[in-house]
Amino acid sequence: MADKKSKDYTVGNPKKWLTIVAIIVLLAIIVVLIVIFIPADTSNAKEILNRVSSSSYLKSEDEKVAYKAVGDKLRNSTKNYYIDEYNDILILSQSIDDILEFYDDYLVFAKDNKVLKKNYSAIKKNLNKVQNRQEDLNEIAANVDKLEQESDTYLQNLWIDYREAYCQWLENNAKAIAALNNCYQGCFGSTLTNNLAASTILNTVDDYLSSIVTEYKLVISSDLKNSTTNTYQYTFSGQIASLNSFVDKYVVNYSDISSYYFNEDIKEKYEDINQFFTLYKESNFISLIDSINNEGQVTKVYNNIEDKNGLYAQAKLFLEARG
Repeated sequence: MADKKSKDYTVGNPKKWLTIVAIIVLLAIIVVLIVIFIPADTSNAKEILNRVSSSSYLKSEDEKVAYKAVGDKLRNSTKNYYIDEYNDILILSQSIDDILEFYDDYLVFAKDNKVLKKNYSAIKKNLNKVQNRQEDLNEIAANVDKLEQESDTYLQNLWIDYREAYCQWLENNAKAIAALNNCYQGCFGSTLTNNLAASTILNTVDDYLSSIVTEYKLVISSDLKNSTTNTYQYTFSGQIASLNSFVDKYVVNYSDISSYYFNEDIKEKYEDINQFFTLYKESNFISLIDSINNEGQVTKVYNNIEDKNGLYAQAKLFLEARG
């Protein structure tokens, strides 16, 4: 009887498979290098900014009507303690709109340099997310018409969903605005409007937004759906009002920025404000903004610091938009 041939369980020539794997790896490296070294189409970021700025949340009449319906439901329910938060969203959304319009006016003139390329992805990604979150907000607001008058628990759950979506919208705006700030300070070279006043003002806007986003996250973590106890605490109306006043005074009306090189008093003001950081060992204004009370006053206290020039007083007036 002839010997049976043993079955061959090998997968083929090892060298052949190593060659195939090497080719796949090489192709993957080439694709990555192409993605890295192809110049970003920075004009796309400018187009997205213009589109988002033109249609910022609560700018259209349809959005205002839908949001008003939410407010009407809240006022006529046992959940009317949300009304201060509801009203502040109108104020905060307007501030975001004003900030985006400011950058939209300037970004079109930005140099297509390394700073713009470095921040391009953050601007594009976060502004696209802003639009997605805006769709979510509109969808949640539209659902209020489905609620019965006595459905206060469902109304509370709707507002909790809305707050979370709004916080995401705000955080994406904040990240995009921070990247836009980098471009403003790094894409214009030596121009009359790229100065110490501008960097101080725009950095402070970033600080305000960072603080407010943090406050929203604290409320989100404490005010939960179907909770048997009321743990809701909303304590940052003063910060939102102060941001609104700050944006009106220094961003919408940007006379400090435009007049910086022509007015010695303005130059001295911003030099003093920046000396505050050195004397008080602060890298930004976040801790001061965190201390703003409901009357819009900075309440942070420093001990054992000799401040002969009143730098802290000037910083407070600046943040409270009174200086």
